[in-house]
Amino acid sequence: MLRAMSVVWKAGLAAVVVLWIAGGAAGSTAGLAQTCGTIRIAGSAYQVEVTSGNPGCSVARVVLSHARFRERSGVPRWMCWQGTPSYGFTSVVDGCDRWPAQIQAVPVKALPHIGQACRLFAGKGDSGVHSIAFRVHAISCDTARQVVVHCHANGTRCNVAGATWVCQQPKQKPALGYGERCTSGTRFTSLVWLD
Repeated sequence: MLRAMSVVWKAGLAAVVVLWIAGGAAGSTAGLAQTCGTIRIAGSAYQVEVTSGNPGCSVARVVLSHARFRERSGVPRWMCWQGTPSYGFTSVVDGCDRWPAQIQAVPVKALPHIGQACRLFAGKGDSGVHSIAFRVHAISCDTARQVVVHCHANGTRCNVAGATWVCQQPKQKPALGYGERCTSGTRFTSLVWLD
C-alpha cells in the first residue's frame, strides 16, 4: 500500500514539475546543494551539505559535528537520522532536519560513487519535502527531478529529457519509504522517498 501511495504521489508531482518547466515559475530549478567543506566524525572525513533551507555553513558544520544521528541530535531542536542499508544506494548519507532546513554529512571517500547532492523539492500541493539524499552524476538536478518523478522504480524503461532511463529500488526489509536509483548510460540519480 505504501508503494502504491508513492506511485500516486509521484504521478501528481509529475504534473507539477511539467507545469513548473512549461511556465518557468520562480524557484522552478533544482540546483546543486551548497557544500560547506569537511568535518571529522569518528576519525573520518565527511562533506557537509545544505540540501534544504538556508541554515548557513557554520550552523550546518556545528550541528553535524555534534549530531548523534539518532532521533535527537546533540543540538537542541534538530532531529537527526542515519543512513540505512535498507535504502541501498544512498545508505552512507546521514543528516539532520529542523524545518525547513536539512543538512547532510557524507563520507568523502563515498562521493565518487554516489555523486553530488541536489537541493530537495517540495511535494504537490504542500511545502513538505518527501525525500532525502537526492543525488546526481553527470546530469542536472532539474533533469534528475523529472526522472525520479516520471519514472517508476520497477526496472521498466522510461524516456525523460531525450534519454532512456531505468529506475530500480534495492530489495529491502519493510521500512518507511524506499531508495531509488535511475541510470542512463554512465549518468545516474538516486534518492530516498520517505512516503
